[in-house]
Amino acid sequence: MTVQVLKFGGTSLRTLESRRQAVGHVQDALAASSRVVVVVSAMGRHGDPYATDTLLQQIGGGSEVHDRDRDLLMACGETISAVVFAHQLSLQGISAKPMTGGQAGIETDASHGRARIVRIHPEAITDCWDQGLVPVVAGFQGGAHGREVTTLGRGGSDTSAAALGVALKADAVDIFTDVDGVMTADPRLVPEARPIPALRYQDMYQLASLGAKVVHPRAVEMAMPENIPIRVRKTGSTHPGTVIGRAVGELEEDRLMPRVIGVTQREQVCRLTIKDTGRSLAEVFGGLARPGLEMDWIVSGDGFVSLVASGPHAETAIQLLDANQMSVEVEEGFSSVAVVGRGADQTGVLAQAVDALEQQSIEIIQSGHLAQGLGVLVEEARMGEAVRTLHRAFALGDRATTKTLMS
Repeated sequence: MTVQVLKFGGTSLRTLESRRQAVGHVQDALAASSRVVVVVSAMGRHGDPYATDTLLQQIGGGSEVHDRDRDLLMACGETISAVVFAHQLSLQGISAKPMTGGQAGIETDASHGRARIVRIHPEAITDCWDQGLVPVVAGFQGGAHGREVTTLGRGGSDTSAAALGVALKADAVDIFTDVDGVMTADPRLVPEARPIPALRYQDMYQLASLGAKVVHPRAVEMAMPENIPIRVRKTGSTHPGTVIGRAVGELEEDRLMPRVIGVTQREQVCRLTIKDTGRSLAEVFGGLARPGLEMDWIVSGDGFVSLVASGPHAETAIQLLDANQMSVEVEEGFSSVAVVGRGADQTGVLAQAVDALEQQSIEIIQSGHLAQGLGVLVEEARMGEAVRTLHRAFALGDRATTKTLMS
């Protein structure tokens, strides 16, 4: 008997109709003689009653709120989703049991707000199966020291699904969302963006790390060593979506020629410049050492260090620098746009990208080579235009460019 993990994002649970569509996918998996685990996110998006950001507004998100208490509040959204969706399953004749992350056996460390999964205790899930029940697990959360509720950070429900898939030796992890798979660009910015039929784990990891929000990079990291396919699909569609897995072989021209597969973006990016610190680079970077802190495009020169960070990562970096008595100049109002793909870090690709942006008079504030890609820093107001320009420059709207990348 196969094992299948189905993860439903917040938009998949937002309305009664979308929940019914999600139930249909569970019915299909059960009909295929699969043992099923369902993982759910909080219902809806910012502004919806049970979305995580809406819950945080109840306490203002201030620093005076203890991390433990904030985690307890943020975990409520997924817990509500688990109960609601388990009830929806029962109305369709499918016996189900809602569970918090901790109850489902997801054990984490005690790093509130950014907890890491330490191990999975599968007994709670297998007990459900033995009783003929479908476990419905609240994603994004786990338990530390047997009693404390922890959250895994943004995108944590994907991580929950992948971790359960690995622990239960699942045949696949299906992530249901509101788009037809992993797209060549954000379809909200680029109407001609197309779904990519298949991707290697490494390609998906780079896309996710550089701004594509459809799958969290930690989920890819977990599935890759065990070669568990991740399938990204739209909840209310029959489109096959995107399969993420390990390539079994590559054509010679694929190894030799660059292939751009997508354009991603990050909003609300800051450039932080540390000047005349009197510290060595090792001391500067040592002061920024914190698990989960992400920084891009680090540039150092005579008497300065410059780095790019987005959103909460920028806030954390500033706090750490202040705590280490290093003054920092903060420049805001930027977005980072990345061109991603095998060979996308080559000089010819950079030249093509720069030429395309210059033709549209889009100023490049800063640029840098990234692993399997290149990035440019642009004014926030020009972000959408920059993404569309690069998408066109590399002909990513052409159906031929979205052929399988797994041969």
